[in-house]
Parts: sequence; structure tokens; C-alpha cells
Amino acid sequence: GFSIEIAVEDDLEAGRADGRISGTQLRLRLTDHEVCRDRIVCRLNGNEVALAGASTVENRLGDSWLVIDEPPVRQGRNEILVGLSGLETPEPWPILHQCEVMVLCGHR
Repeated sequence: GFSIEIAVEDDLEAGRADGRISGTQLRLRLTDHEVCRDRIVCRLNGNEVALAGASTVENRLGDSWLVIDEPPVRQGRNEILVGLSGLETPEPWPILHQCEVMVLCGHR
């Protein structure tokens, strides 16, 4: 698996309280994951993040991200672990290209 560290500088609690922040998202850009999507494990700060209900977003180039709304992200250091469960080797092997934490702006 891969372990990724992302720092969030914004004060998420204060931003939510004053309406500056409307939410957070974890976005994973994967390819060749469709056949084994149910085997992909994702943990954020030690908490299991379910990918089963994740929506997708696509850019104009055809790149696609799995989008997890309101993941257990916090101000400061965040550790994201993405791996594959089970012993069977999938064909093709899934590839993680990007991992992003989005802090969404709200309306004051």
C-alpha cells in the first residue's frame, strides 16, 4: 500500500463555525481499479474510509476521481493509507495517481 501525508493549514472547526468552510472531501484518482474496487482499503488518520458509496468527478481530460465527502480530516498533519486487501493479484493492477484533500469554501 501507499502512505501519504497531507498537511491542512486551515482551522477547519473555526471555518465551519463562521460559514467560511462548507465541507471537506478526500479525492483519489485511480486507474484500473474497477475489477477490485471492493478490495481497496483506505484509512485516514487511522480511521477506515468507505469507498463503496464514493461518488466520482471527472475533468475534461477524462481523468476520474473517487470522492469521499466529509472524511475524518483535521487541521495539521493527515496520514492517508491506500492499499489492497486479499492475496489474489488483480489484472490489471490498480494504480493510485493522485490523492487530494479538498477544503470547500462556504458562503458567509
